[in-house]
Amino acid sequence: MGFAPQLSPRYIAAPSPAALMLAAADIARAIHRPAPLPGCAAAAETEIELDTGPALATDPVFVSRAS
Repeated sequence: MGFAPQLSPRYIAAPSPAALMLAAADIARAIHRPAPLPGCAAAAETEIELDTGPALATDPVFVSRAS
């Protein structure tokens, strides 16, 4: 079974042609460049700091992070 979306016609209405174009552009922008999901923005801004203790300063073979 695969992913096969079912396309169906959608309708849009506005009081004037200019408002219709503005609404269509706003919908297209929201589809193609959605806002980040709640909680994802904070995770993207955090940095992971690795512990580079004295053992790693002389002979860095591998780096592991404590859980």
